[in-house]
Amino acid sequence: MSSDVPFFRAALEARLAAPPTAVVAWHLPTADVPDWPWYGLSLMTSGRKRYRGPRGDALVDETLTPGRAGFTTPGVHLEVIGRDAYEQLSLVFRRDCLRCLWFNHRAGAPPLRAPTRWLHTARPMDAGGWHLLQALTAEAAGADHLLRVDLLRGVLRWARRELDRTPDVPTSATTFQAACAHLHEHHHLPLTRSDVARTIGISPGHLSLLFARHAGTGFHRYLVRLRMEHAARLVRQGGLTNAEIAARCGGGHVAAFLRLFRQHHGVAPGMMRQR
Repeated sequence: MSSDVPFFRAALEARLAAPPTAVVAWHLPTADVPDWPWYGLSLMTSGRKRYRGPRGDALVDETLTPGRAGFTTPGVHLEVIGRDAYEQLSLVFRRDCLRCLWFNHRAGAPPLRAPTRWLHTARPMDAGGWHLLQALTAEAAGADHLLRVDLLRGVLRWARRELDRTPDVPTSATTFQAACAHLHEHHHLPLTRSDVARTIGISPGHLSLLFARHAGTGFHRYLVRLRMEHAARLVRQGGLTNAEIAARCGGGHVAAFLRLFRQHHGVAPGMMRQR
C-alpha cells in the first residue's frame, strides 16, 4: 500500500490557507446521542454536495461548497441528495484515531460508497483535540457563526499537527484499525468484505487474515455484531418498526434480520421493547 500521508498533509494545508467562512451542523436530539461517539467534518475543495440529515427533531437539507463546511455530531448519518460533481476532504474524529478521507465524484455518477483515498492515524486523540470538538459541538445549535468558524480552524490546525506525527507507511495494526473504523461508521449500509477491502486498498483474503489475527473472529461475524448492537439501540429508543430498523442495519429481509436479532440478543425486538 502506498502512503497517503503527504497527500492529506497538503490537502489540509490548502484548507487552512483558504478555510470555509461558514459551518453548517447536523445533530441528534440530546437523548438519542449514542455511547460510541465519532465526529465528522466535511470540507469541499470543488463543486458542491447536498446532504439531508437530522438537526434536533427535524430533517434538514444543506448544500456544502468550498465556502461552507459541514459538521456532524455523534450518531448522525447523512443522506446524499443529487449527483453533482465535487471533490471533498472528510475528517472523522474518534477517541482512538483520526481518519482522513478523500472523495472525487463525477457529475451524474451514483453516490460514492467508499473514499477515493484514505488515511488512518491510529493514535488516540489528545485532550486538546477532544476539547475543540466538544466546543464545536456545543455551538452546533447556536447562532454564533463566527465562533463556529474559529473553532473549525482550530480543529483543522490540530488535525494538521496530528498528521506531522503520523508515519508515512501504514502497519498491519493500523490497516486493521482502519477497517474496523470503516465498519463502525458504515455498518448501517449494505457492506461486503470486498467493499471494505477495496476501500482500504487490500485484497478480501488479506482483510480476513487481519480480522483473524487482530480480532480473533471473522469479518462477517464482526459486522453482524456491530449491526445487532446498533439494532438494539434503535429498538430501545422506540418509534421504529422492525422493517425500518432492519433497513438501518444493513438492509436485507426482515425475516433474516429478526432471526439474527434473536440469535444475538436471545429475545425478539418486541420482547426487548417491553423490558
